[in-house]
Amino acid sequence: MKKFLIILGAGLLLAGCGNTESNTGQEQPVEDAEATEEATAAETEETVEADSTYLTAEEFIERVENEGTYGSYSANLLLWVSAQEARFMETIFTDKEEYGAHKVDIVVVQDGVVAVGFDGEEIVGTWTFDSIDELKEAVAIQEEE
Repeated sequence: MKKFLIILGAGLLLAGCGNTESNTGQEQPVEDAEATEEATAAETEETVEADSTYLTAEEFIERVENEGTYGSYSANLLLWVSAQEARFMETIFTDKEEYGAHKVDIVVVQDGVVAVGFDGEEIVGTWTFDSIDELKEAVAIQEEE
């Protein structure tokens, strides 16, 4: 998992370094500011439409089940996220026996959220939920007061 986070961090760092615009501290003319606002609005619309390119839960689970180990799954998850076929949200800890794992990856797909349980070396199961909050409520370790 550390390798996954390191690779993800390096990718984000490189993506941030790819900015070709220089910030000179000068104000943009009104026409440029309006064009920037329109481009931002278009990008937002593209982001909303990108969700329709995500894999369905069934397709994602099929791909996960074809992976033999957690290592190959996590490497392919990077590819699926890069291709905008899914969105990795986070890894949470669980101690609930029904999930058979100590950790669960939360992955957003076209028609919901998939929890991928793993024990460090093997994937122990996948479960679908309607929302991230529902998944966290069902899977996450309850904090004791």
